[in-house]
Amino acid sequence: MKLKFNADQEYQLQAIEAVVNLLDGQARVATTPSFLPGASGVAVVSNRLTVSGDDILRNLRRVQKENGIGPDMRLHSITGAIETPAGRQQKVTFPNFSVEMETGTGKTYVYLRTAFELARS
Repeated sequence: MKLKFNADQEYQLQAIEAVVNLLDGQARVATTPSFLPGASGVAVVSNRLTVSGDDILRNLRRVQKENGIGPDMRLHSITGAIETPAGRQQKVTFPNFSVEMETGTGKTYVYLRTAFELARS
């Protein structure tokens, strides 16, 4: 049996592009990894979202329009507490999005390639 992988499937590229376009305007932010005590040498790099919520909502509506999806009226967010590298609890709020694809269509590939594309941009 021979498996053939195609990295240029249009629906996968559209999903990747949609996520990347949500963050249009995000500046590249230099980060310095920090190490949590007792974390077995696992580096922690914080996310630094510099694009405004209004810009993300504008980007979201543009992506939705381009993909024939009804526009959201507001950004949906998740709020929770995280532990900082200094060991303190900090309240955070961040936008919440999902990429919905059928089973067997390459969601894992899309997830990994999206992370790669975001790191490149």
